[in-house]
Amino acid sequence: MMGSDPAKPLSAKEARKSLRRCTEKGSVIWTRHARQRMDERDLVEPDIVNVLRCGRVEADPERVNWHWRYQVKTDRMTVVVTFEPEEGEPTELVIVTAWRERRRGT
Repeated sequence: MMGSDPAKPLSAKEARKSLRRCTEKGSVIWTRHARQRMDERDLVEPDIVNVLRCGRVEADPERVNWHWRYQVKTDRMTVVVTFEPEEGEPTELVIVTAWRERRRGT
């Protein structure tokens, strides 16, 4: 069953499916840290949602505080997310932070 072992990360494909399912169901949690960074970086919710819908999930998640963190990227932005699992499959998407990618020469 997908995601049944929290000690192992989801594959990029599994993370993409979970991300899509959570955003379609509205199961998204915005952390205080994410909100603060969005304010500092002049980002708004539609920016983040667009990255989640159109971005690519990087293949190498990072383990932080017992949760796997996934970077969802476009050429212009990165959003870091994690999932709150229930039996088997992730049921809630947690927005951890976000930033704009720097362009070369800036």
